[in-house]
Amino acid sequence: MVRPDVEVTATYAAGRRVTELLIAPGTSGGLIKSRGNGLSRESVDTIIDELVPLSVRGKYVIAGFANLICLPANNCQGSERIYEKVTIYYNAAPEGRVYYADVKWNEKTVARPQ
Repeated sequence: MVRPDVEVTATYAAGRRVTELLIAPGTSGGLIKSRGNGLSRESVDTIIDELVPLSVRGKYVIAGFANLICLPANNCQGSERIYEKVTIYYNAAPEGRVYYADVKWNEKTVARPQ
């Protein structure tokens, strides 16, 4: 829990290197699913800035939209920001909110624990 009702789940590679951070509403131990009101984009960006500051992300490269079809709920639309060392994907929710955000390190730039 990084905020009341907001969880961050980390995925690690060999040597305890962080490869991915998933930021989502608290699920009480259940699987993350795209439903409910989601989180404000501002609160998600604040958490990302705390956990993965610009100095860790590297140079900004490009941003874009993801308009994917994921069955059965067709809930994969969103946007992404690509940096030199990480890609941040925001799963879109109504009214500019996000259901979750996924921060993935590029394979060659996996984070070391601090």
